[in-house]
Amino acid sequence: MPRQNGGLARLDNLVQLVQTKTASRIDRLDRQRQVSLRAAVAPGFAQADRIEALRAEVAKIARDGIGEAELARVKTQWVASETYKLDSVMAQARELGSNWVQGLPLDASARIIDRLQGVTAAQVQAVAAKYFGDDQLTAAVLHPLPPETARRPRGSAVPAGDLR
Repeated sequence: MPRQNGGLARLDNLVQLVQTKTASRIDRLDRQRQVSLRAAVAPGFAQADRIEALRAEVAKIARDGIGEAELARVKTQWVASETYKLDSVMAQARELGSNWVQGLPLDASARIIDRLQGVTAAQVQAVAAKYFGDDQLTAAVLHPLPPETARRPRGSAVPAGDLR
């Protein structure tokens, strides 16, 4: 980082890195009206155990709620992701075009952020209790396919001589 006198300041003298738990990403696709919880299973854990751990965490939020500090952290992360995703003119044009095609106001993202700032911890708890029960749950477990023993050579999607 440049100093006022033109020299450089060490970044570790200006900031403190603190390791915390956080969402790997916050995103939305075409203004979808669903929430997805995704997780990867760490070595040494069983798939069913991790699904149960996610369910238990959601049930805890529904029962006990979340703290104001956690809510503030999530809001800050969301605003940062919305800001940084518009780091180029092309990304800004894509955002505006997407809003226009969907019939949304051109400033829809800014409006969403403004509304997000008004979300309370009590609202998060109420939504978790209402929408995240087992009756609303869809769990998917993806298993990789075994490697093919007789793979086709790369190139053509259709083997030669099979065209009809």
